[in-house]
Amino acid sequence: DAAVFLTATRTGRPLYAKLGFRVTGRSATYLGRFRPDDNWSVGSDPTRPAREDDLPALVRIDRPAFGADREYLLRRLFTFTDQLRILERDGQPAGYAGTWPNAGTDVIGPLVAPDTEAAQTLITSVAQRASDPVRLDFDPARSALTAWARSHGLAIINETAFMVHGTPWPPPGPHDRLFCPITVALG
Repeated sequence: DAAVFLTATRTGRPLYAKLGFRVTGRSATYLGRFRPDDNWSVGSDPTRPAREDDLPALVRIDRPAFGADREYLLRRLFTFTDQLRILERDGQPAGYAGTWPNAGTDVIGPLVAPDTEAAQTLITSVAQRASDPVRLDFDPARSALTAWARSHGLAIINETAFMVHGTPWPPPGPHDRLFCPITVALG
């Protein structure tokens, strides 16, 4: 009765469909040297580095966005990521983003935020601190974020399909706050 998901390339999609998987979404990889807005500066950055005592807040933010308890994974972000930053609203953590190195890029993920504006703020914060081109993986149906990413120097280099086998799907809860996964394959 468990649902299983995977991310499929165009080549793999027909094979997975034959096995009973169905397409439920898309993911696009955006890559490039991030160009911030002219008025952005590190001194005006509303984010801060995450601390290990922020773990309960990260879990509280992440659980409804992902639809499952990922505390075991979030705990590891403090050593896995090069950056892990928190955006606060009204003095409370509201979103977070991490970066990690992969094949000459700084992958931005996970990224969980209450709205597109907060996601853009977190992307700007971590991308400005990245030493390599940045990579984002998110649903290109997020048209406002897609246009924003393009206007900041990022271009789509690949698209994949999110495929699911089994039920129930989707998991309970709103998923509009999960902007970028840790990795495309992991979620």
